[in-house]
Amino acid sequence: MAEEALRKANETSVYKSPVPIIASDIHGNVTIWNGAAEEVFGWAEQEVMGKPIPIIPADDRQQATRTYARMFAASTITALQVRRQRRDGSLVTISLSAAPLLDSELRVRGVIEFLTDITRNCELEEQLRQMQKIEAIGKLAGGVAHDFNNILMAISSYSELLFRKIPLGDPCREYAEEVMKATERGSFLTQGLLAFGRKQVVSPRVLDLNSLIDDQLSLLKRLIDENIELTFQPQVDLGLVCVDPGQMQQIVMNLVINARDAMPAGGTISVATSNFDRHNFEFEKNFKTDAHVVLTVGDNGCGMNADTKSHIFEPFFTTKGQGRGTGLGLATVLDIVQQSAGDIEVHSEPGRGSTFTIYLPRVAGVLEELGAPADEHIGVRGTETILLVEDEDSVREASAEYLRDNGYQVLKASCGAQALEVAKQYCGPIHLLLTDLVMPQMSGKELADHVTAMRQETSVVFMSGYSNDLLSNQQVLDPERILLQKPFRLEKLGRCIREYLDGQTLAAAK
Repeated sequence: MAEEALRKANETSVYKSPVPIIASDIHGNVTIWNGAAEEVFGWAEQEVMGKPIPIIPADDRQQATRTYARMFAASTITALQVRRQRRDGSLVTISLSAAPLLDSELRVRGVIEFLTDITRNCELEEQLRQMQKIEAIGKLAGGVAHDFNNILMAISSYSELLFRKIPLGDPCREYAEEVMKATERGSFLTQGLLAFGRKQVVSPRVLDLNSLIDDQLSLLKRLIDENIELTFQPQVDLGLVCVDPGQMQQIVMNLVINARDAMPAGGTISVATSNFDRHNFEFEKNFKTDAHVVLTVGDNGCGMNADTKSHIFEPFFTTKGQGRGTGLGLATVLDIVQQSAGDIEVHSEPGRGSTFTIYLPRVAGVLEELGAPADEHIGVRGTETILLVEDEDSVREASAEYLRDNGYQVLKASCGAQALEVAKQYCGPIHLLLTDLVMPQMSGKELADHVTAMRQETSVVFMSGYSNDLLSNQQVLDPERILLQKPFRLEKLGRCIREYLDGQTLAAAK
C-alpha cells in the first residue's frame, strides 16, 4: 500500500511538472506523457499512450534507436541536444536528459526522458554568432582598409595620370580607363565590407533618388550583358530622401548585379521609384513615419524558393558559383537600408523572377546638389603652394605630379617630422597642408596643429584610408576640416582643393 501511494504521488508530480516528461517501455511505446509534453508537442495523452513515441523525426530514428540501445546496455543517464518534431511537422531543438527505468531486479523496463525546448536559445546563439561574425569582419575591414585603400589609390592615381597623357583615339587610353574602373570595383568591395561592419564613413544628404539613379544608368548598363534590357521608371514629383549618395548607389548596383546573375539567358531588369503613404494602403509594417520613397528593382530571372529567400541577407550566403560571389552583396544592402531607417521586402518564386522593394523615409528639406561629375576638368587649377604629406611613396608621388600639372607648387614630405622641418625652412606662404591622417610617430591631426600654430594662413585637408569608426576612436575628426576617404580620383582631389581654397579666401575677405 505504501509503494502504491508513493507511485501515485510520483505520477502526480510528473504530470504537474512544467518540464515535458515522456516515458516509454523497451519497445518504444509511450507509458507517460505529461501535460507539458502535450503543450510543447501538440499530441494529447490519450492519442499517444501505448503507441510509438511520435516526436522523433523519420531521419533521426536510427540514431535514436542506437542511443537507447547504448543507454539500456550500460544503464547510464544520457544528456543530448536533439531535434524533435511537433504535431504540425515543425522541428524544435531539445535538450534531452534520459535515464533507463529499472525494476526491482535491476532489469531495464523502459526509459524516462526530461525534455527542454531550447529552440529560442539556439536561435539567439546563432544571432549572437552572426553578430560576432559581423563585428570580426568589421574589425578586419577597418584593419586592412588603410593598406588596401592605399594600394587602390596608387593604382587609380597612376592610371588616371596615364589616361590624361594618352591622346584621343589611342587604344591604350581605353586600357587605362579599364584599370580605373577595376580600382572602383575594388573600392566598392572595401566599402561593402566597411558598410557590412558599420564602419564606413557615412555622409547623408537630402537628394532626389531619380537624379541619383539617372546619373548611374550609364554605369549600370555597362555592367549587364547585351541580352539583358535595363529599364528605369521614375515617378514624377518624387519625394526627397536623406541618405548617403555613395551608399545608395551601392544598393542599386548590388541589386542590379544580382538580377543580372539570375538571368544567364537574358531578360529584363526594371528599376522604378514611387511615393508611398501608409495612410493610403493596408500595410502591416510598423514604420516610424508614414511617408516613404520606394525603390523597386525587379527581374524576370530564375527566382528563389522559400528556403533560399530565408537566407539571402545572411553574411556570406551565396547561390553563385565559386569565385562569382562574396555573399556580402545583399547583407550590405540590408545593413545600409537599416542604417538609413528604411525597410526592405523581397518577393520571389522559382521561375518567376525576384523583386526587391526598399522603403526610405521621405524628408522635407532643401535638395543638395551632388556636385560635378568626376571627369569634368573644371575648377582644378591653381597657383598656391601645397605641403603634401603622405607616408605611402606611390600615393605621394602620383598626387604631387597631378597637382604640379595643374599649376600648384608642391612641397613633399613622407612623415610628420619631415613636414614640420619643411614648414620651418620654407620662406614663402604655405596655403594648404594636404596630409594623410594616420601616420606612424605623428598623426596628421598632430601635424596640422603644429603647422597651423606656426603658420596661421595655412588651411588643412586630410586624407585617409581608415574607416570613420577608427578615426573617431582616435578623436582626430574635426568638422571644420575636410576628410577625403581613399581611394579617390585625382580629379576629385583637385576640385576639393580648389573649392576649399576659394572658400577660405572668400571667408577671409568677409
